[in-house]
Amino acid sequence: MDSYGILYQGVPSGATLIYTVPERTATSYTLSGETVEVEPSAVVQNVQTMVTQMILCETTDVQDTIDIYLVPDSSTAAGAGNQVFKDLTVAASSTVQLKLNWTLGAGETIRVESANGDITVTLLGIEVK
Repeated sequence: MDSYGILYQGVPSGATLIYTVPERTATSYTLSGETVEVEPSAVVQNVQTMVTQMILCETTDVQDTIDIYLVPDSSTAAGAGNQVFKDLTVAASSTVQLKLNWTLGAGETIRVESANGDITVTLLGIEVK
């Protein structure tokens, strides 16, 4: 079932993995009293997340900057090759709203890193299962 809501909310410190698209897991069904395991590959269903917004709130009286990365999987490091925002400035005591249209597949991740670690990050989207 699809669900729209908050995918992440917090104040990441340093380089932080804030969201990973869930992997499809095996499903079991009971048929005639017997449990049958169905592997994800047998059930043709894609797991995707549509990221619609990222809200960045600087709650202190000092401006901060943030880098944002779309990383293909949790074992790949965030770097210049997957950076989508670099040194995005959030002014002191202010909020920046990014309207996004990102579609991510199973296992893909979003990572952020702020210079001072003072930015509250809220990530909104839809998990399609």
